[in-house]
Amino acid sequence: MNYVGSIENDAELISGTKKILIYGAGKYGKRVYRNLIANGRNKDVVAFVETVPENKEEADYWGGIPVIGLKEACDVYRDAIVCISGKCADEMEKLLVAHDMNNVHHIEFTADCERWGTEYGGFYIPQTYSNADSLIIYSFGIGEDLSFSQEAIRRGAEVYAFDPTPRAITYVKNNGLYQHPRFHFYPVGLSNRDGQANFYLPVRSEYVSGSMILHKAVDKGRLLEVKMKRLQTIMQELGHIRIDILKMDIEGAEFEVMNEIMETFDEFSPFRICCMETHERFLEGKMVLDQLYKTMQKRGFFDRFGLVEEPTFVRC
Repeated sequence: MNYVGSIENDAELISGTKKILIYGAGKYGKRVYRNLIANGRNKDVVAFVETVPENKEEADYWGGIPVIGLKEACDVYRDAIVCISGKCADEMEKLLVAHDMNNVHHIEFTADCERWGTEYGGFYIPQTYSNADSLIIYSFGIGEDLSFSQEAIRRGAEVYAFDPTPRAITYVKNNGLYQHPRFHFYPVGLSNRDGQANFYLPVRSEYVSGSMILHKAVDKGRLLEVKMKRLQTIMQELGHIRIDILKMDIEGAEFEVMNEIMETFDEFSPFRICCMETHERFLEGKMVLDQLYKTMQKRGFFDRFGLVEEPTFVRC
């Protein structure tokens, strides 16, 4: 393998002129492609590669870039850089090397970042934010895991946390962090409009994550009204013109919320980093995720860090 690490530190990939193949036309492959856009190298991507290409329609969305088989890639583009990423990267490399494709670059999106919090409730943040003194962080969606907030405060940040779920409110108020002078909790949720909203509680009573979206994990019969606010409203009430990190785990509402945020703030972005968990699985359609990335990209945000369903968008 020629390179393992982040795209930004891959000199051959970013500064070179070779043609580029991306092994995998799924979420990881698309993530590599989006970051090649951010670095001006997408024009040299000649194909997505699948061991057995089945889904040709994907090519239409990606500007006509074809999805080809491994044999065709080896026959036509043997001298190209091959980008791999994701959970199956080791298996991909073995297949490529077996076909004498040796210029393989393993893109690691967690290479230059640190996990703030647990595997369940944490997110990846760029290492440049290791010292969080004076940072203002908004954390939407707490559930029963305050590890992200705890780590942020340990590093010196001021955390404003929000969750309207009854179990989450009880959990937060019983946690020692609730008394910390740099931790501020509000029992409201984030929405694309202000006011009371229907909020569905989980089907399984031992779970905590409710949602404004009616999906298979929530019970339409377990419904309550909660107070929801727009990001602009919350920032005005708290006296913040700008925040440093926006963290969202809001169970499917992130797509409408982010559209509203970008429309409301027009050319001015109210945050520098946005880390979120994406729940397109609740909406039974993959285009909401593609549209989210388009919206973020239009405003200069690219998914540089984190996991495939927990992107960390950074403004370039």
